[in-house]
Amino acid sequence: MKGPKNNLALALILLVGAFGFSAQTKAAEPQCSHSLEQYTGYARELASFAGRARQQADKNPLYESDAQYYATELADAEQCIKALAPSATVFR
Repeated sequence: MKGPKNNLALALILLVGAFGFSAQTKAAEPQCSHSLEQYTGYARELASFAGRARQQADKNPLYESDAQYYATELADAEQCIKALAPSATVFR
């Protein structure tokens, strides 16, 4: 009797893990729900915060997570800027 129950439990664990993994990959994609101007201003502010956090992290490793956070936020904002910016085409 223990065999089928263990197999069912293992299958459920794997299924929940698969859903969790797919939710994490979807969450990693930036959701660009603001205007281009808002993302541009946010990126300017984040650039200065990221620079300061990097300087602090270079002096003290305890600030490394802060530096990584600002770098990630800046990268997400830059992706939204690229996605929302009008694409220029060249006509010849």
